[in-house]
Amino acid sequence: MAATVFKRSHGFYYLRLFSPQQEIWLSLRTKNRTQAKLRAAVLQGHLASATLHLDGVRRMKREDMKRIVRQYVKETLERCEEDRADRTRITENEREATYYGLSDCFDAASDQLRTNDLTAIAPTVDQLLTTHSISLEKDSTEYRVFSRLVLQGFISALKVEGERWDGVEEPIDLVAAAPVNGAAHSDLGTPPAPALPRKPEPIKLLSSVITAYFKEHKREPRTDSQIKAGFDKFMKAIGGDCPIGEITKEQCRTYKEGMAAQGLSVSSINKYLHGLSHLLAWAKGQGFVPDAWVNPVDGLRIKKHRGDKRLKRSPFTDDELRAIFDSPHFTKEKAKQPARYWLPLCLLWTGARREEVAQLYLDDIRQVEGVWVFDIKEDEERGQGLKNEASRRKVPVHSRLIELGLLDYVNQTRATRALRLFPTLIHGGNGFGDSVGKAFGRHLKKIGIVDPGKVLHSLRHTAITRLHSRGVPQNIAEALVGHAANTVHGSVYLHRDVLPMKLLQEGIEKLDFEVQHPG
Repeated sequence: MAATVFKRSHGFYYLRLFSPQQEIWLSLRTKNRTQAKLRAAVLQGHLASATLHLDGVRRMKREDMKRIVRQYVKETLERCEEDRADRTRITENEREATYYGLSDCFDAASDQLRTNDLTAIAPTVDQLLTTHSISLEKDSTEYRVFSRLVLQGFISALKVEGERWDGVEEPIDLVAAAPVNGAAHSDLGTPPAPALPRKPEPIKLLSSVITAYFKEHKREPRTDSQIKAGFDKFMKAIGGDCPIGEITKEQCRTYKEGMAAQGLSVSSINKYLHGLSHLLAWAKGQGFVPDAWVNPVDGLRIKKHRGDKRLKRSPFTDDELRAIFDSPHFTKEKAKQPARYWLPLCLLWTGARREEVAQLYLDDIRQVEGVWVFDIKEDEERGQGLKNEASRRKVPVHSRLIELGLLDYVNQTRATRALRLFPTLIHGGNGFGDSVGKAFGRHLKKIGIVDPGKVLHSLRHTAITRLHSRGVPQNIAEALVGHAANTVHGSVYLHRDVLPMKLLQEGIEKLDFEVQHPG
């Protein structure tokens, strides 16, 4: 836009801006020609700067996009680290649940990048553009390029955060830290001290590392036995014990391929690989292998595909539920074997896991905020374990269970001076509820349900499916059934323990099944 300085008839100078489309007059508020020229020059400078900014709004350089994404990744990781630092103590179950949640998010985001699906990342992209006062047309190439960069940044943040929760932290060298502002010396004015040579660590055998690992990681006995079984499988696959630092990727790949040849499902293979990877990562953190040593399990996890053939648990239909719970064979258990009656009903009306209910004590059924709840928690002294930290929760008792007399049963059992909700159940190799699971399986066969994918655990699938079909928000459904959140926001920033109990009660009451439960 061209510009000239003019003096108007009343003696004041003006800056005249004009283009083929328009003409603008701006008062310089002076009658002095020299001062008018100075003010005009300053004003033109401001206008030029604004024009450049507007040009930048219309077009973003690739360097600017990358700079914004780098800042976004940095701030995201800082927020995650601050949240982690605010916690007084992180249990192993909580760490494991968060790691798996981040891992699922990483897989989903990676799939979105591969398929160029930018829908999920769009809200983040729009927020970044708003924060930086940038306007891009959503159907423009620039917007899609920027969206892919943001998605790549999100994946990078998930990878780093996942490694942190898996115990892999980048060490901070306070002595030889990078100098600030190009300074050649530290703030104290002396050069950094040279690093002392490290004393070589003694050779550690895999068996001794496994022993030390279990001493530090205390879990439910059933979980420990499963993890140990995986380690035994691996040692058998590689021909016995060996120095942990000599384990190779080829050996780990052979271990994976052997499990696949045995017919193990993708989920089982990945579970065993994760257990081994966690052991080796822990060993590195303990200094049992050199810092430069690379975990040989990295990259071996099998990506799940929709076509994977494995036995899946299926939900029951309404007709099957009526056949199960309205049959005389089931209802007579209320008086004969109360655990066989109440445990399946509690699973149906809560969506809980079998052991979460089977291990309950009578005082775990109590009132919170005026609502009766199942207090599902971990207590080693009482022999109560959980699958992961996300499993710890309080689930409102559904009104249908109260109508059927659950609270009366609790009071009657308490009057016998019993401590557990189901005092006749004994913890065997497969937990407190194993005998109920087997009895339920026999009951299914008696009434003609022979689908191998339908077992006691199918009641959990049935309840979860019904919650979603009734429109219960995902975060509420996850809180009710003890699932780890599948987003960074949900797994790191959402604190379920402060959700109002009335809100959770509204969610659980959405469960409705057309069964009478006579008796």
